[in-house]
Amino acid sequence: MKYTNPIYLYTRKLVKTVMKNRVYTARRGLAIGLKRRGGLDFLHTKPNREEAFLLGLELEGQTVVDIGGYEGIFTMYFAHKVGPNGKVYTFEPNPKSCETIEENVRINGFTNVDVRTAAVGSEAGEADLVFSELDPAQGSLSETVQANIEQRISVQSIKTKVVALDDEIESGSIDVPNLIKIDTEGFEYEALQGMKKVIAEHHPALYIENHGATWDERLDNTLRLTEFLTENGYHCYFVESEQWITEPERRNSLHLYCVMPSESH
Repeated sequence: MKYTNPIYLYTRKLVKTVMKNRVYTARRGLAIGLKRRGGLDFLHTKPNREEAFLLGLELEGQTVVDIGGYEGIFTMYFAHKVGPNGKVYTFEPNPKSCETIEENVRINGFTNVDVRTAAVGSEAGEADLVFSELDPAQGSLSETVQANIEQRISVQSIKTKVVALDDEIESGSIDVPNLIKIDTEGFEYEALQGMKKVIAEHHPALYIENHGATWDERLDNTLRLTEFLTENGYHCYFVESEQWITEPERRNSLHLYCVMPSESH
């Protein structure tokens, strides 16, 4: 795969290094029309299916939690989409990535974003974040995904704070969200286990990027996620295949959008 090929990763890192101190207006993706530092969004491409789906969401005035912020593309999109009366809380365990998020928030003048250097899991504590320096976006707290990452080059491991979303809401540290986006490289189920209360009581919409170290593990992860969510009354939408389900399924699906029946269609 190109995403693990060393030549591809080195080339990608070289281009990103050249661009990291340049501020430009994004010409593609969720950040289109917004300013950003670094990245490859100076290239023009049509929205993919995921981007087209997200660009169609109505989020004005809402509270969004962005779990797994990386360089802040989703954070910028959500901040723009919710508007000045909305709020975005971003959790990202890699300190360098947090710095990039904060810089991209700053250059766009967003005042409705709160960035936290932490991972989100089933309970509060600490964990090891393992990532390749060539592609820190794929850093993970999942042991099986970590084993895969450790086969690559320029691998690093750092200790990171872990929080449970229910604890953050109950303490008043963050507001009750309308939408929670989860992209945690195989740690999605654990993140959901730490937000059982908010799911049961407030039914936020959930946008989940589904991962696994192998093809079978991704299938298993889809089954676990859809089992948990359908048991809690959610309908799940497979973004790529454009299908709604109301029962658990074991299938290859990268992106899930999950809401209560009254909001599905």
